[in-house]
Amino acid sequence: METALTRATRSYAALAAKAGKPGAARAAGSACGANPVAVLIPCHRVVRGDGALGGYRWGMARKAALLARWLLPDRAYDRVLVGLFTALAAASARDTKAS
Repeated sequence: METALTRATRSYAALAAKAGKPGAARAAGSACGANPVAVLIPCHRVVRGDGALGGYRWGMARKAALLARWLLPDRAYDRVLVGLFTALAAASARDTKAS
């Protein structure tokens, strides 16, 4: 049964798959961890596949508080998250090749 919280969040694996990189859940987590603008790009809405909160750059209490305010899904935010992940993954790939 889907709850309001599951509709308001995405797993790291789902974010990676949506960006065309299935199996890159760790990279999605790293991209979220590198997010410099917490609320504008809502990485607080990305959780572990088992539903646990996972980590958050600005602390778990803040992530939990933000999630409490985001109980309805917003597809625009999904697109922003996918864009962030895709851009950071591409930059990481370029950095790896340059090394």
